[in-house]
Amino acid sequence: MYEGDANWFSYLVLGLWPFVVLLVFQQRQGRARMARTTSWLIMLGIMFMPASLFFDAPLIPPLDKVRITALTVRIALQIFHSKELLKRAPGFRMPQIIAVLTVIACYQTMATNRDPLQYGPLEVNAMSPSDFLSLGISMVLDTYLPFSIAQRVFTSERDLRDLFEVMARCLLIYLPFILYELRMAPVLHYKFYGYSPFSFVQALRADGYRPAVFMAHGLVLAMFAAAVYAGARGMWAAGVVTKPLKAKWLVMLFTVVLVMCKTFAALLYSGVVWLLIRRPLRTGAVAGFLWFVSIFVASYPALRIEGQFPTYMLVDWAAEASADRAQSLEFRFQNEDLLLAHGLARPIWGWGSWGRSRVYEEETGKDISVTDGLWVMWFGSVGHVGLALQLAMIILPLIRAARRLKKIRPSAAPMVAALAVISGCLAIDIIPNARADYLPVFLGGALWTLSETLSRAAPKKQPARPVPEPLPEVPPPETSAVEAHSG
Repeated sequence: MYEGDANWFSYLVLGLWPFVVLLVFQQRQGRARMARTTSWLIMLGIMFMPASLFFDAPLIPPLDKVRITALTVRIALQIFHSKELLKRAPGFRMPQIIAVLTVIACYQTMATNRDPLQYGPLEVNAMSPSDFLSLGISMVLDTYLPFSIAQRVFTSERDLRDLFEVMARCLLIYLPFILYELRMAPVLHYKFYGYSPFSFVQALRADGYRPAVFMAHGLVLAMFAAAVYAGARGMWAAGVVTKPLKAKWLVMLFTVVLVMCKTFAALLYSGVVWLLIRRPLRTGAVAGFLWFVSIFVASYPALRIEGQFPTYMLVDWAAEASADRAQSLEFRFQNEDLLLAHGLARPIWGWGSWGRSRVYEEETGKDISVTDGLWVMWFGSVGHVGLALQLAMIILPLIRAARRLKKIRPSAAPMVAALAVISGCLAIDIIPNARADYLPVFLGGALWTLSETLSRAAPKKQPARPVPEPLPEVPPPETSAVEAHSG
């Protein structure tokens, strides 16, 4: 639910952003590391561009700040850093194969949804070949493109430190805005861009406000803060020297920021990070957590579709803590049930685009569904096949990290473990919530490559060849007077 209308400034900022990205890459080429420049522009795109605003051109999917930033960064990398990008690595083709299969699945979705739908006075469009193109590009832009950027940019321990340091500085930049909205309400997006991407009621929390700044929702800001906290915790455990604040002070400060965000899930995830990322690192505990998350995220949709997940038990547990939380959880499950019942009418390839996966009243055509979880959106739109492919992009990096964590060099292991744990937490978060940014797949792409490159044995230095000592000079034999005379 949006409040207000986008002003000219919001469209100007969104339209100029690609040129800013290209200019920054061009100016920093040869002056700054590729990973650092990429980290800054990816994070600034999430932080300051207008949220939930689209350029909707024919034949292509709507372009918002997330898609525009990822697309422009990828183009800039190809123009200015093509020789530095990772070319090949073990398993490098796997994400590409998943992307190709996703496009094929989108074609099948279009082919099985050529019929219009009628709900009373409302007619929902049939899918056409141009809709297949739009849907396929959307899936690639939202998952594969951010994944592939991080996969090819972050290849070393120094690159991972750059990512975490930039994220920490970004949250420090955001801190004054967060403090302002805690006091004055989340109105900055409305003041600058003329509209709010969420209903004001959603910002009310604990007799106060939940800040969102320029992000699509307070939940998005809270998850971003949790990811930054994980990076700071990883640097602290690894003994990385950070400026302007030491890593341990960053961890303490970001803990306060997480409390300010007033989101229970973000606090829970940061608690998991705090428990698992320690010095010395317990790699077995971290690997066990990653295996648990992978199995849970993979099995939850199947259990919900089969009606085997204990939803009522979870609602009862939530009621013991908070009646409001229990009501919210029950509301989510009820809407999932509606969407699943509709989705199961076309379970293999889904219902496609044009809102065909939503639930409408038969007589009035009123939309009665609320989509919260990202997984149920994927299931409704692209069915079992598309859902499995999208989940694979999120789960496979966790599995690779769990298998290789013990082999990662000690200096980098705490940071890689922190990246893996927060990636696992964000994977869990797609179960109840949708995402308005590319953070889960972007961090997953970095984890995919770093789990491999940092688990290899460090190249051994060739021993220097010993320099032969010069032979001692032998004095010439003394010449007798007789020999000298005869000579």
